[in-house]
Amino acid sequence: MSIYLTNATNEIINCETTGLTIAPNQTIELSTEEQLESASQSSQLISYLANNQIIANDGIRDLNLEEAVHVLAGTTIISGPRDKSGKLRVHQTSRALGTTTCFTGIGDDISDPSKVGGGAECIFHHNIGDAMIQDYYIDFNIIENDTYIHEGYITWLDCKYDKINCDVVPTLVSIVPGENTNYSLYGGYLVVPAMGNGTYNLASDIGDPRGGFTRMPPNDLGVQPTAYWTNDYNPATKRFENISYAMGDGQYNLFAAEVPLFKMFNKVPLLGSGFQELRTSDTAQLGHGMRFKIVCETYGEDHEWGFAFTFVLHRVKSA
Repeated sequence: MSIYLTNATNEIINCETTGLTIAPNQTIELSTEEQLESASQSSQLISYLANNQIIANDGIRDLNLEEAVHVLAGTTIISGPRDKSGKLRVHQTSRALGTTTCFTGIGDDISDPSKVGGGAECIFHHNIGDAMIQDYYIDFNIIENDTYIHEGYITWLDCKYDKINCDVVPTLVSIVPGENTNYSLYGGYLVVPAMGNGTYNLASDIGDPRGGFTRMPPNDLGVQPTAYWTNDYNPATKRFENISYAMGDGQYNLFAAEVPLFKMFNKVPLLGSGFQELRTSDTAQLGHGMRFKIVCETYGEDHEWGFAFTFVLHRVKSA
């Protein structure tokens, strides 16, 4: 790191505390650690900088006093908008760049991967006589619309310790038994490539966006989860193309049985009537094919109750 000091006066400047002598209009470079440390500790030099007798430059532009002090001390100053007192203005957000915040109480119509909205509503009503445990799914079109889940809000009515659970689960692919095929089943749920020695065939059209592929996005550290398939999505045909094997370093998986990928909320008990924010400062990217599975459990004696919820999403397209 270097800093350039220019004598802006018509007189020779002698800075005794640093041993520097700068002739009128002369520019000198401080680049060694010893030079910068000595200059940063010189109140005499700081005074020259404050009075604009010496102008500091980082090789790109002239620096104000605060910036010059930071450079001399070997630190950096954060640039950006500031208020009238000089404090840096910051904005807390978990939203990914290029997305907008969307509050929605409805999923997407998955008959067309480009659609937003028009899907299942985020409401549940249990009537006496209904099954004591009921589930349903909320889907979002993600392959053409990057989507992140931020948080959610729930309201409920006439509950008596009834419970709701929300898992994020994959879209499933259909398989049938076979011999000497190109597909095997790992762990009882994951379809992986086989080289002619597999035991299953696919019964789904995996070129269809809802045929079974589930994308596994990298985590916050950029680590890609294990995945066994790659493909290219063609928005013109709305199909996957160039499907190929990837021995663990792909981007997509095929699931033949439902497993939770992660939980949004876990058997949250509801009592009476009320409202709750499921608040967080975080966000999680959803992969294509991921679904929200809502499980509602009526507790104790059968009774009428209901709840509704709102997803807070960050999406490229919200309408």
